[in-house]
Amino acid sequence: MAYGSSNDLLVWQTYAHKTELRPNGTLTVAWDSLGEPTYQNAYTTPLSPGAPGARLNLWNNLDEDSEIGSCQIIGQYTKQPEPRAQKSLILFEAKVNRDEYEYLRTNYPDQNIGNTGPGASATDCDETTSGRGRLCQAQLRAKKQIKAEGHSYYPNGGTDTCKCPVDQAICLPCGSDSTDGAIEVKAAWRRLLPSENAADYYTSTALYYQNEYDPATKKYQYRYYNDTFALIGLHIIRKLENYPDFVFTTFEHVGEASADDQYVVTDSDGAEVSPATRAARQATMPNTDRNENHAIPVEISDVNREMRDELGRIGTVWKNYQLAGVQAQVDDCQVSSPSAGHDQAAGLACIRAQDKDAGKCLGTDSNYYMANLFVETDPFLNNFSGPGFGGNPFSDCRNTVYQGKTHNMGGCKGCHGVAQTAFGTDFSFLLDFGNGKPGIAPDTLKPPSAKLENTRIYATDAQGNSVGVNIPGSSQACRLNAGDQASGPKPPYSYIKEGCFDFCEQKCETNAAGCQAYYVNADGCDLFPPSSPALSVGDVDGYVSFLLPGTRRPPPHGKTSAPQPGFPSRYLERTRQKLAQMPAPRPAPPAR
Repeated sequence: MAYGSSNDLLVWQTYAHKTELRPNGTLTVAWDSLGEPTYQNAYTTPLSPGAPGARLNLWNNLDEDSEIGSCQIIGQYTKQPEPRAQKSLILFEAKVNRDEYEYLRTNYPDQNIGNTGPGASATDCDETTSGRGRLCQAQLRAKKQIKAEGHSYYPNGGTDTCKCPVDQAICLPCGSDSTDGAIEVKAAWRRLLPSENAADYYTSTALYYQNEYDPATKKYQYRYYNDTFALIGLHIIRKLENYPDFVFTTFEHVGEASADDQYVVTDSDGAEVSPATRAARQATMPNTDRNENHAIPVEISDVNREMRDELGRIGTVWKNYQLAGVQAQVDDCQVSSPSAGHDQAAGLACIRAQDKDAGKCLGTDSNYYMANLFVETDPFLNNFSGPGFGGNPFSDCRNTVYQGKTHNMGGCKGCHGVAQTAFGTDFSFLLDFGNGKPGIAPDTLKPPSAKLENTRIYATDAQGNSVGVNIPGSSQACRLNAGDQASGPKPPYSYIKEGCFDFCEQKCETNAAGCQAYYVNADGCDLFPPSSPALSVGDVDGYVSFLLPGTRRPPPHGKTSAPQPGFPSRYLERTRQKLAQMPAPRPAPPAR
């Protein structure tokens, strides 16, 4: 028991969930008053139980379904029923410790307020308005100051990032001999299939969500469920006085590498744009394959072997877990041809420019590209370096500031460096605005369909005739007549009757012949079963098209192959997508 077994409550599980750190209201509840978690008011969309006895007060709230929007990963992929039922989609949760929670509560209680003023959205934080909340203001000021000469967090701040004027910059607390400092944890979980041995994993009862059709209201509702999930990956980052740029540590389940976990890359619409690809870690040498996760360094593998042998003698489930990497110091591996752009394409160019330099970077630090096999799986994340989705703030592919100098850091630390230099949030992705902060709706075990606005799906037979199947009753459900409520305030939603989208989605999900995609417009909706000819998509105003999970993004109409998007940018789009599919948000609940 001293080493913990399944369903034993671990210390990090008692940390505050990100929705407790960033509630939809003022952050006023002191850490010692938090008590048992509850997520009834964690999101602006209402929640209801999906099964009798389902609880909201569990310590593990699995409300993320992707690797920061870059890809989704499914365990035991080839054993999933067809069409893919997502019964073993890997889900994630993020938590923070007392020191980080209290820092935010004490200094930025209005953490839920971004932009303020007429027409402003509180989920945005930018320079488009004159008013903003304190956390947003500090973020923007630090972001601007970091780019200036000297690269300090605040004017004349030097290299100190442990203590900053709270109105000028976000400086999470540093750990010392007497304090823990800021700690963030990200855990990856999945449901095991009946054929798998649960005794090989640390398992725990967890909370997860589905968005399901309710026949009584004829609307989709978010419902919560409880089930046993297995821990397969764990990230821990900690800020210390001697490492104010955080120490990054990551752990994996040893056997999960052979569990046929496969990932699919998604674009900014949530559409799948790659075939399912097995998550794999390459051999130690030469370790320069850019399509697989890099090898665990030899010195760490040696430590793992000793620790797992010892844990095996003790007889604990933790013998089945290993350390995948540690990043403490900041390294700088420059590319030979840095990109000078300031957009997402520049971020991808910086990664691609390092392809031929991968061996040099690994020579600098064998853990330079540290990535968890189940948390950073696709080539974008497992080769991370440069500014990524941060817009290349220094115009030379550098992404991190330490001791007043810029660096091009790789792996987990480089990725979180984007939060430091491009977002102004001190290596944390929990303190920016948008991207589900504060919470709008939880991600679900079955991902939502990809939504393509002002886009029509085509499927034509050999004679060139469209073969979409019109859904009976959809014209009445979708056509907007005088006195009807529209689906939304802006086109194409302002042309379409409220309730139409729920009607069409439910008809697609229950179609006897199956449904891989459908489109909606003011005249109704057409669905496309798996037996349809090859799909294509075209830009047509007034249409909204949906691709169900497992359906690749079709090529443009009139072409035979879909262009591959240049950058996995969905992290920056997730809030916009969720807001578009949500009803009008309910008022913020009172602080508990």
